[in-house]
Amino acid sequence: MLMALSGISQNSKDSLLPIPVSQLRTAMFLIEQGRVCKTEDSLTKQLVGTLVVQNVIKDSIILANQKNEAHYKTVMLYYKDMNANGEEVINNLDANLRIHQKLIKRQKFNKYLYAFAGFGIGFFLTK
Repeated sequence: MLMALSGISQNSKDSLLPIPVSQLRTAMFLIEQGRVCKTEDSLTKQLVGTLVVQNVIKDSIILANQKNEAHYKTVMLYYKDMNANGEEVINNLDANLRIHQKLIKRQKFNKYLYAFAGFGIGFFLTK
């Protein structure tokens, strides 16, 4: 309704505005471009905020994984030490077993030796 009045319309020749229509169209285009840029700016700020949150989450996951890895390495060192100690215990037990087997063989030998010696001495004493 306002465009129908001759004083407001940009197409009429008796316009009260001294600005040419082409410049007004350029100004309207620039204003619209500014609105689009403002919208893009707000969307970009939201995207940056989202990316910051994602980065914080990623960093917290990396930190948790590093702590888990350090714990895993500590546990692995503990088990390696236990394994080494277990192998040492096994080697010591094997050495003790060999020593005791030798002692048992000697005792068996001595038992039979004393038995034969006793029989021999008894045999010679009875003659």
